[in-house]
Amino acid sequence: MTKAEKLETFHRDNIANAAERLFSIKGIEKTSKDQISKEADYSKSTIYVYFKNKDEIIFGVKRNERN
Repeated sequence: MTKAEKLETFHRDNIANAAERLFSIKGIEKTSKDQISKEADYSKSTIYVYFKNKDEIIFGVKRNERN
């Protein structure tokens, strides 16, 4: 894995972990991308670099659960 790939994985995991924390508290439907970006300490535009939409974030959370 290249350094760039490791960095991308690191950021995707951070975002997915923040989303998972919020999902467990508020539920998926009541959690917004704004809330996820604040919880992860990333700007909303940075979230879009790694995930196109909320469905991709949900998939990222599920991927992390399997690993």
